[in-house]
Amino acid sequence: MTIQDSRYATELITEKGRIYKFDDLICMEAYAKENSQKIGKAKLLVSDFLTSELFPLEKAFKITGGQVKSPMNGNIATFKNKNEAIKEAHKLQASVIN
Repeated sequence: MTIQDSRYATELITEKGRIYKFDDLICMEAYAKENSQKIGKAKLLVSDFLTSELFPLEKAFKITGGQVKSPMNGNIATFKNKNEAIKEAHKLQASVIN
């Protein structure tokens, strides 16, 4: 699968090391929910909106709304840094959701 916009890219890495790539956080979350038995304790990684660097979902600060437009219309941007999330939310007329 080709990732359309790396700012919104996500990855799910299974315990066996298989990597699944997604265009949008909502797609990865839906896959993880539907396949919870199959994937076990998979690592869920998201891209930092500003750097496209992957990092664990549980450490993410998320924004949505305004001008945040992801490829599959989940419209959630993730950030490693809370202050950067707040600053970008203001710039993009979005809201911080965590």
